[in-house]
Amino acid sequence: MTGRRLIPLVPLVLLGLAAPTGAAAVPLTGLTTVSLEGAAAKRLQASGVALTASAPGQLASNRLLLPVGSGSVAASTRVEHLGSLRLQRRSAGKQRSVTLSGLRLELSAKRRIVSAKFGGIRRTFLELDLRRGEYTAQAATSIVQISGARATLSSAAAKHLGAVLRIKGLRKGRLGVLTTTAGALPVQSSGSSTPPTSGAAPSTGAAGTPVPTPTTPGTPGATFPDPGTLARPASAVDVSASALTWSIRESFVRYISTEREPAASAGATPGPAKVVPPTSIPLVYDYAFQPAGGWYDAATATARLLFKGRIAFSYPSHGLDFDVIDPEVELRGSASRVVATFGGRQATAYAGRNVLVDLDLAAASPVITGNRRSYPAIAGAVPAAASGSIFAGFYAPGDPFGSIALDFTPVA
Repeated sequence: MTGRRLIPLVPLVLLGLAAPTGAAAVPLTGLTTVSLEGAAAKRLQASGVALTASAPGQLASNRLLLPVGSGSVAASTRVEHLGSLRLQRRSAGKQRSVTLSGLRLELSAKRRIVSAKFGGIRRTFLELDLRRGEYTAQAATSIVQISGARATLSSAAAKHLGAVLRIKGLRKGRLGVLTTTAGALPVQSSGSSTPPTSGAAPSTGAAGTPVPTPTTPGTPGATFPDPGTLARPASAVDVSASALTWSIRESFVRYISTEREPAASAGATPGPAKVVPPTSIPLVYDYAFQPAGGWYDAATATARLLFKGRIAFSYPSHGLDFDVIDPEVELRGSASRVVATFGGRQATAYAGRNVLVDLDLAAASPVITGNRRSYPAIAGAVPAAASGSIFAGFYAPGDPFGSIALDFTPVA
């Protein structure tokens, strides 16, 4: 797991150069996953230890999933988790148990651990080997990411668990592999719909008002607030033909494809596989969608183009399993965007329409042939309201996320 890359990451030891210490805790959203494997995990299993997680935490398929609740990102970073972990074992006719609560990821130049409260005090539960994984922590955006870090059961935890659960020979050793993705929920001001300076569009409702903060992503059954629909002007005309190809951010495709490549269906068609360094494995990065109508208005230079198709993104061992369905392209200057319907499972149990990517239309020049308008590549970015995005916690608002090729012909 050490060679997987989600996004370009910044070494943690650089944090102190740009971030103050003692930052106040803020609400965060995200997920930490620990895939249980290694000598310590095998020793616990062989000793008959039963592990359970309290809601909203989950323990499934030998993986511990803990939603992120709050934290602070600075020279010393802390990420607090929701839920707890309980270890139980029957010994000498008695049921013995240890509950680990208040699980906290602690990162600094010298301290990289997961601590927890057990035995009446806070102790080091896991020691993280971040030399073997990829990680980042960005104070400006409160983004924290760790991918594929070895997690070792600490000596203090092994000693306490061994004594309480009566396990002989439980020692410090590898307990699993830890992955964390967390990010801050944005603070949205009421009544302001000014686009960011990057040119990305704000996520707005039908009347142009800011969309309220959505249900925290990662909550089973969570739904997105509907982003609204671009109103059709009276002078608009239908389109007689259209085409859309979505080129997905390459690092995200490589990350997802570690376990399962994206799958196209219901009108979406994969493009040819190609090799993109640093990998030498051919992968599909481009997907075309079936046209489903739309309109264009020359007077306001706006358009809404509908397409059919489904792309499934699945990385079950990391809790990711969601679909992007039936994209809708809205062209309206600096507020251009792609809206899609989402369906998800596991920790990405989202539902409903939401912004897929914001579009930088100002940097894209159309090729006009008669009535036909073609955009070879319109750059996409993570939506300004990133917590309302399927990519919340993976990328910061405004981060590049591929591009679209768009072609449409209005009725003369």
